[in-house]
Formats: sequence, C-alpha cells, structure tokens
Amino acid sequence: MALQHICPTPAVGGSFSGPLSAKELHESGTLCHMVGTGHVVYVKSQLKVESIYACFGLKVDALDARILHVVEDSCLFELKLETPIRPTLVELCAGVGGIGMGATQAGFEVICQVDINDLAVEHLLKLRMGTVIQTDITLDSCYQQVFQTCSSSVTTVAAGFNCQPFSYLGDCQGLADPRAASLLGTLRGTYLLQPQSLILECTPGAGVDFQVRDLLTTFLAVMNWTSQELTFDLCDQWPCRRRRWWLICYPKDCTEIPLVSWKSNPAFACVGNLVPEWPIWSSEELDILSLSQAEHVAYFTEYPDRQRMLDVNGPAPTFLHSYANACTACPCRCRNTPFKSERLVRDGLHGTLVLDHKGQPRFMHPREEAFLLSFPAGFPIMRLLRATLCMLGQSAAPLQSLWICLHL
Repeated sequence: MALQHICPTPAVGGSFSGPLSAKELHESGTLCHMVGTGHVVYVKSQLKVESIYACFGLKVDALDARILHVVEDSCLFELKLETPIRPTLVELCAGVGGIGMGATQAGFEVICQVDINDLAVEHLLKLRMGTVIQTDITLDSCYQQVFQTCSSSVTTVAAGFNCQPFSYLGDCQGLADPRAASLLGTLRGTYLLQPQSLILECTPGAGVDFQVRDLLTTFLAVMNWTSQELTFDLCDQWPCRRRRWWLICYPKDCTEIPLVSWKSNPAFACVGNLVPEWPIWSSEELDILSLSQAEHVAYFTEYPDRQRMLDVNGPAPTFLHSYANACTACPCRCRNTPFKSERLVRDGLHGTLVLDHKGQPRFMHPREEAFLLSFPAGFPIMRLLRATLCMLGQSAAPLQSLWICLHL
C-alpha cells in the first residue's frame, strides 16, 4: 500500500507521473525504468539515454500499461545530477519558515517554500527567502510547479509535517488522521523531485509510531537511502522547551557523520538570562494580547494551573498551536469554534502568561514568542498578532534546524 502511494505503477488508460531513467533509445521511443523499482516502461518519445526525467501527466496506453505517451499536457524535466556549489532547499509544509531559516544559517539556499495555508503564505512572502507556492503538497501538480519555478537542482527537501495526529495532546489517530496526509505527500513529493537528501521534523510521537516507521522503511528502500534520527530539546541551548523528533535521509553511499545532540547548558535554559525585562508594546497591541473576560475566567477559574504565569527562572514551556486561541476559533481556520470543555478538562488549558506594565496578565507578543523559539529579532510578524502566535506554535525552531542542517 505504501509502495503504491510513493511510486504507483501506470494503469491502463490513466495518467502517470514519476521519475524515469532513460535506458535504450529506439526508433519509436525510449525504454525506461521507473526509478527505485524494477518496473520497465516504454515512452513514445526520444529521450536522452542515461538521463533521469521527472515526468508529469504522461498518458498511459489504452491497451498496454507499459506504454506511455507524451501528450499536450505532459511535462518532462531532465534532472540535473551535478551538485550545486551551494546546497539548495525546498521547504514543504513551510509554515513560518523555521526549517528554512535554520538551513540558511547553515549555508543552504532556500529556493522554494510551499504551504496551502493563507496565513503561512502571507508570512513567507514577507520573509523573501525563496519562491512561495500556495498549493496542496499531496498533489503531484505541486511538484510540477516546483520544477517550473526552480531552475536550480534540488539538493534537499525539508518538511515539518503536521504534528497533531501524533501528539499526545492531539487526537492520536496517527496515519488515520487526514492531516497525516502531509507526511505521505512529502514522501511522494521527494520521490518526484529526486533530491540528494530529506529532512523531516515532527513531535516525538511520530518517531515512535509503528505505521510511520513502516512507511519510512518502504520509502528508504525505494530511494536506496539510509537515515539517522535525533530527538532533542531546544531548552538545552535556548530558554524554551521544544522537544522534537528530526530525521535526515540520504544515499547509502554517503560518508556518514553521526547525528548527535548538542550539549546541555543550564545557563541557556533560563528566560531571565535572555530577557531581563519585558518590552512595553503599544496600547493597540496590548488590547489584542490582553485576556478577554471569558479567557480570564477560563485561565484562572475554570481550568486553573499553578504554573499559569511564566517562570523566568527556567525555560518557557512548549508553545502550542492553540496558544492565545484555545477559547476562540483558530485564526488559521483549522478549528471554527473554541475547544470543548470536555477536552480542556481532559487535557488541560495550556499556555503561560506574562504581566503587562500595569501588572495585568497578557499573552506574549509574537516577537517575544518568536525570540524564545530562536527566531532572529528581524522576524516579520503578520498584521493579526494572534494569527502569528498560532503559526509560531506549530513552527520548527531555527536553532534546531541549524544543528540538523550542519550535520547534513
């Protein structure tokens, strides 16, 4: 099942997309192998022997599934096999670009970022790190757009795929959760793009999910790759908890550098050492970040937490996607209503607060949260402050991305 999703074989009368290796030139076409499989096809077009083509929209013969026709809507891209001087990155499920920002510091050139979410795209356009494509990464047409947009060869694909299906605070449905399609789309897209490596990031639950492990085993076999993984916490080097699972995949014949965690330094795990005092924001911004009456009741009466106020003598707790919107609809429209009371009783109402200059509790400003997540000070924020907060809650920390990319 996993194999058919990553590299489906042609079906009579259908459409085919996938990487093909041209082997023999004939008068009426080219004998090709489907990359990563033993499947042989015959393309009714003259291709360059010993080249690999990313093919989209080839028409499968009505009588013989092994014969493929190049039609008006077909697109074929000859893959560049040489390694560019500067490694290039395509970031899928890009969100606010956390992986890409860390990769840039490691020397990568971010050439393309893809996300379907309006808020993510608005932010990525402000970052100006690479071409931004708004589309669904589970569609083959997404990767056709990547090829059409990026003339450079793709060295690395990276994706922080949806964590909700694997988080202990989520619904824990694993691959049965529709949002887990982002992982399937990433693996299919990587097969189509044929880069030299892949970076995956998610909550630790994804790394121990047996269905995810089986899917990755199949993917690595198709690509003839191996992998290394690391689960480590941002707070060992920066004052914010963010324990994440990272996986790097690359060809088996590469020289392997062991993927190791960074050393822990207690001085770096203290908010007060990094932020000695909280900035004073404009009255308009403070109005947005102040708790509504319903939020005040929820945070301090209905679902009280003895750690509700941020302890600056230690690391900040993990920021969630629901930070500053648990009592309202989510700004990204993944949820149109507040969390139900049954869920909050079961899982708790998460999120720490700080005091404004008048001594009143408020949510953190996006610039404060971004800084605690290791984003640089020039990090752009969106027009809607709480929308930025929700996007930061599901971001990859650039400092962790930098560490992983340096190994790669």
